[in-house]
Amino acid sequence: MAEKLVEAFSAVPPEDRTDALSKLLCVLHPAERSHLSKMMAQQNDPMFALPIDIVLQVFEYLDVLAIWSLRSVCKHWQYVLSSESVVKSALARWQMHDEADTASPSQRTATYSTESRIQHLRALITGDPFEEIPFDRPGLKIPLHLPQMAAFRFCFKGSRFAYIASRPQKGDQVVVHDLITGECRIFCSEARGTIRDVVITTNLVAFVAFDGYLYVSRFRDPGTHCDRIRIPSSKMCSLAAEKDSIALLLTPYTTHTMTSVLDLILYDDVTRQSRSVDVSKQLEYMTKYDTHFCTSLVQSDRKVIDFFTLNSVDERKHEGLHLVHSRLSFQGEQVRGQSRLYLAEPRMYGSRPFVLANPHPTGIRDQCRLAVGEVRRTGAPWLLKSARLFDCKHGEFIDGQSPPDNPRPEDGFPAMNLLWKAKAHQPPGEEEWMPYMAYMNDTFMVSLECTEGLADPPRTRLRAFCYDPNVKMVGRR
Repeated sequence: MAEKLVEAFSAVPPEDRTDALSKLLCVLHPAERSHLSKMMAQQNDPMFALPIDIVLQVFEYLDVLAIWSLRSVCKHWQYVLSSESVVKSALARWQMHDEADTASPSQRTATYSTESRIQHLRALITGDPFEEIPFDRPGLKIPLHLPQMAAFRFCFKGSRFAYIASRPQKGDQVVVHDLITGECRIFCSEARGTIRDVVITTNLVAFVAFDGYLYVSRFRDPGTHCDRIRIPSSKMCSLAAEKDSIALLLTPYTTHTMTSVLDLILYDDVTRQSRSVDVSKQLEYMTKYDTHFCTSLVQSDRKVIDFFTLNSVDERKHEGLHLVHSRLSFQGEQVRGQSRLYLAEPRMYGSRPFVLANPHPTGIRDQCRLAVGEVRRTGAPWLLKSARLFDCKHGEFIDGQSPPDNPRPEDGFPAMNLLWKAKAHQPPGEEEWMPYMAYMNDTFMVSLECTEGLADPPRTRLRAFCYDPNVKMVGRR
């Protein structure tokens, strides 16, 4: 019977086929119409028309969130695109974060399901965190002028962040907070004086005070005991650390004048030994060509230290804002020649002070981001002017600026962009807070913010965001 109907319909002239189909549909029952509709959809559906291996190769060009959204097309699409092979392959192509810098304990366990990873990615891209905790600690120290910038380094590593808090007539203190356990440790110098800089790693916290000591405390040890390492009376250029290695670059003072001597102090927390290396010749440009700011990056596995400076004049006497890089070994030897980036002409920055934030990971292995900002008027946050990517393995800048709004695996997740997206999810009345700086990893983002306007003194606060659905933050105890 079916063959006879096909032969009869084939004999219908082309101009009458549409009318014949309309009359045929009128005599069909609803169930038959539904079946016919599904048959037509399957005939035009590449998921049915093409071999399954070809279909899977096509979907390899889509990111994991697009694949996750296409599951809602129909049940068959949901069945194919929800399979473990498809989702795991898509997740593998999306490089979430460098495992060396991850802060989420759930990602290293079997409980971190595919659904959790999708939710994690969606939260990072939309900037909509699962949790948010403010830390309005009194005395939070936020510098608004260039001389104070060198004395402040809000830092963040894993689930811990550290900052300097001022106490009137009692000196400064370093506060270290763990977002997962809620543990809060407070450290002070022996002289209860001003603290110049602070750095944190997965194993320790270290800070330099004006009493002439480097203080080091290990997280595995209970309490707030610190080892003290004597350092010469000097101007501190940079402080950096990774794992158990600490590097401190100093310019010693002689009488009332500053010399062109540069001393690199290296401290190994495993052996509890420190040594000093004269690197004046290797970093000669720092004392000759108007260095405005200096930061450093310690790579303990490679036994090298990268130094980054902002200079207004280069060795050819060309004025402008230059970002200069040098790499030294732990023995103080120069590993590779200097490289520089030309950031701005003199008229673009004039007499306005510029600052250079500490290098921070982008989430991509062997890659970090350096943010260059302009210090604005009192009461306003520093203005981000440029963000450059650096290849930590090869010791060279990556061409082009860091994309401001492109959360893809090759670019990492820009923290400041996520911070602005997070403002869209804030309750009314939060618009007065402006971001000052922000650091993040795959799980948390911690932002330093101040009030907008001419408040004197401006109010400051820290905010922590969590983007992992399996991690719960704990506030101050």
